[in-house]
Amino acid sequence: MPQNILFYIVFLSQIILISYYYPKKIINRMKFVFEKYPPEIYPKFYIKSVEYYKMGLWIYKIVNHVILIIGIALLVLLGILDTSRDGNISAIIPVVYFMIQMLPIIFMEIFGFKYFKLMLQADKRTIRKAELMPRRLFDFVSPKILILAIVMYIACLLFYNSIIPFQFYLGNDTFIIFITLTL
Repeated sequence: MPQNILFYIVFLSQIILISYYYPKKIINRMKFVFEKYPPEIYPKFYIKSVEYYKMGLWIYKIVNHVILIIGIALLVLLGILDTSRDGNISAIIPVVYFMIQMLPIIFMEIFGFKYFKLMLQADKRTIRKAELMPRRLFDFVSPKILILAIVMYIACLLFYNSIIPFQFYLGNDTFIIFITLTL
């Protein structure tokens, strides 16, 4: 049991992040789109009725809640089975559960492709306009996140340098970490 505590922590974080936090972010984003871009102002955005999209949102939410409950029940079951026998927990269980967690996201992506295809078919204009603007790095990445990534990169290199002194030859572990992180 004690050797599996890290497994339980990681598996619980997988359950919470992928079955609760990430779907909650998607649901909040969809609600924001419904509020910010109503069909009265943006009729081309809604190929079907708003109720159709809200029903899809509700189904997505329910499916993720069911998967969350299954994950928590699976975690409790694994804890009970782990105390009743010796040995390690099968590593395939989180992988299979992850595949189940990805099903709503995969279906949402498939329906998204169909939705964009319908939007393209509904737009009958032959001439389209687009504004050309140069794109900059901070249009895509927050400066705070970029600075955090650079700091973490340097901290990781310093950490490995404190464990294994850095030398410029291919067999050194720190050199391999440096090349891997840089690439």
